[in-house]
Amino acid sequence: MKQKIKKHLIAVLLISGVSWVVYFNCLKNDFVFDDIQLVVENYEIRSLKNIPAILGFDDGWPNYRPIRTLSYFIDYFISGLNPISYHISNVAYHILGTIFLYLIVVQIAKNHRMAIFAGILFAIHPIHTDAVTYISGRRDVLSSLFYLMGFWLFLRYRNTNYKRYMAFACVAYVLGAFTKEMAVTLPLIFLAYDFCFDIDKGIKVLKKYKYQHLIFFVIVGMFAYYSIVVYSPAIIKAMKADILGYFLENVCLNLLTVLRIWCFYIKLLFFPMTLNADYSFNAFPRSTSVFEIQTLFCLIFLSGVGYLIFRFRHKKIVAFSALWFFITILPVSGVIPHHEMVTEHYLYLPSAGFCILIAWLFEQLVSSPRLRSLAYPIILIFLILLSVRTIVRNKDWKDQFTLWEKTAKTQPNCARAHNNFGGCLQEKGRINEALGEFKRALEISPNYYLAQHNIAFCYYLKDGWSKKVEQEFEKCFREHPNYELAHFNLGCIYQREGLIEKAESEYEKTLRINPKFIYSLKNLGSIYLQKGQINKALTLYKEVVKINPDCIDSHMILEMLYRKMKMKDKAAEEYKTLLKLSKK
Repeated sequence: MKQKIKKHLIAVLLISGVSWVVYFNCLKNDFVFDDIQLVVENYEIRSLKNIPAILGFDDGWPNYRPIRTLSYFIDYFISGLNPISYHISNVAYHILGTIFLYLIVVQIAKNHRMAIFAGILFAIHPIHTDAVTYISGRRDVLSSLFYLMGFWLFLRYRNTNYKRYMAFACVAYVLGAFTKEMAVTLPLIFLAYDFCFDIDKGIKVLKKYKYQHLIFFVIVGMFAYYSIVVYSPAIIKAMKADILGYFLENVCLNLLTVLRIWCFYIKLLFFPMTLNADYSFNAFPRSTSVFEIQTLFCLIFLSGVGYLIFRFRHKKIVAFSALWFFITILPVSGVIPHHEMVTEHYLYLPSAGFCILIAWLFEQLVSSPRLRSLAYPIILIFLILLSVRTIVRNKDWKDQFTLWEKTAKTQPNCARAHNNFGGCLQEKGRINEALGEFKRALEISPNYYLAQHNIAFCYYLKDGWSKKVEQEFEKCFREHPNYELAHFNLGCIYQREGLIEKAESEYEKTLRINPKFIYSLKNLGSIYLQKGQINKALTLYKEVVKINPDCIDSHMILEMLYRKMKMKDKAAEEYKTLLKLSKK
């Protein structure tokens, strides 16, 4: 028993050490991409008072991923908006998930060496940088941690028959589903396990464990009800008509696109040389005909994969790892409409199946007396190459500029990459270069209102207010009348140019679209102060500090307004708040 514990301890330390080595250089990386919205500008994570809202005990229902938001809440209370605690948490969750994968392989393969290799491969694979190095990728890392934990607990229940393991597996499953929805496939993995490892017993196994399987499918039903009935109107409203139209227009071509996505993902797992942060807006081509060369190749390739799976179906590990990959990749393959058709962090959980399969293949090499002498050097070189690729890729995620500069180069047909890189250039004052990137984005996607808005703003920064700037904003509003940032920026321009009434109108439009747009609240409040409308200004600044309790300048204005209105107690409260904030 002591020898067994010692083996596990060495494996855990080895996996943890390797993980920290390959991800250590990401700890100083900044917030990028969706991190800005989900962390930096997410005021919900800044106060204990917001926990009921995060969990949905306030107005309305809980959001889809409250567990992820709570994890950001913990990080914020450790280091505020210093990204290091968020990165450390991501790596820690990744290590825990990797350890559970190791334990799973020990259970199903009864091979300690194979389990260690599967764990190390999962720990270092470069495809995971989009989930681990990228703070917002936590949805995949954390949900996969609960997923792997749930499956390990399921295996422990099968080995011991202790019902507490099944109860904890249910808890892990629910936590995973409320971290990211793709975790709902876990019951199918349970069935896949029974199919692969108890295939000789067949229907008897399903009958024996029917209630255990039923519990999880009941949870799936409840989650589906929550998702469709509760959230359906919001989802449909949020989805663009062209996305829904694409999926409903031609089912056959859509399925062919799914096959192309699968082939692309398999290629990335085997050859992760060129990695990208964004595959949207024409960056990943959709299938237009069954006779396309790429589509035909995918059909042939996947037919070959299917044949190999059938050929090796009696090799339990091979069959199970293949089923793991396809079951877990299915929800994010484009079968269900989603605005992100392809992205690398979707591969985080499915890659566990790939790692198990590769570990099995290498175990066959190591077990062969003739090939053993070659196997270890090959394995070592393979792992070193993957580790180096991960370390190098971490550098691309250093900050917004490095990320989008790299993505615009490696994905020249990605409109969003050019638009975001243009934004980085604009921040550095390189207006002409930024304008070129925005125009390139608009060439790729002519209806891309974000790029149109940025072009308008660039013209203003370059030449000042003109009819041309106004026309560019009008083009943006024709594409998307409710784009709040465009209304806000136009309001800022009007305010700067002294067109106060027009500025007020634009800020009001912004707040009709998003009542919690904090910058519009503050700017509109400043206009009301300028006009002497103190009560209106007071209402807006109170709303600002309600959204962001740490907003010092708004507390200062409130303190000043309360003194002006002879409300001494309120003024004193604001003064105390300012003293507390100054000590943070």
